[in-house]
Amino acid sequence: MGSVNDIYLLRVAGTLSGQVILHTLHFKSAVVGTDQTIQQDLIDSWQATSQTPWRDIYGTQYLLDTVSAQRVCGSLPLPAATIETVNLTGGRVSGITGEIAAPWFAGLVRERTGLAGKSYAGRFFTSGMFEGDFSGENIVNPYLGLVQTYATSLASFLVNGADVDWDLFVYSKKLAGIPGTQCQNAGAGVTSTSVSTRLTTMKSRRL
Repeated sequence: MGSVNDIYLLRVAGTLSGQVILHTLHFKSAVVGTDQTIQQDLIDSWQATSQTPWRDIYGTQYLLDTVSAQRVCGSLPLPAATIETVNLTGGRVSGITGEIAAPWFAGLVRERTGLAGKSYAGRFFTSGMFEGDFSGENIVNPYLGLVQTYATSLASFLVNGADVDWDLFVYSKKLAGIPGTQCQNAGAGVTSTSVSTRLTTMKSRRL
């Protein structure tokens, strides 16, 4: 049974250039119900606002396989994940120049909260760039704009955002591991996001 202030993990799983591409976000719930209904509600909420902008970052070489949600903080036992099969390709069909870049070339989106410290600052990465999407160390349009559109699509999940059921959350396993820590205190709600213009890499995606 899920309760208010429980923390859920949303996992977006796709494939690109023979590699599994995982995108993960944490959310604090304001919903009461069974874990399966709450987890499905999170999946539906993200899909309604953000699935299309996420797919639009990627060309048709990308396949969005599944979207899943699972409670990761709250009363024990923790439930199995709810997994929804999607099987949709990337939606980007214009503004593509050159060959697809290595999957470890990445964009970066920072998640900011109202609290200071590493435990209260989050980030996530995007991939799927083509050669024309960066110049030197800088990411350029249209890719940069597509990532910004996705980040903007998450605005309803920010603290005091339009979605009253879910808050995008920076979840710290370090804080959660301290005995007696309540889920809502194992991090903080995200108040804003910012898209970096600098090209970065993800070592975990190197072959």
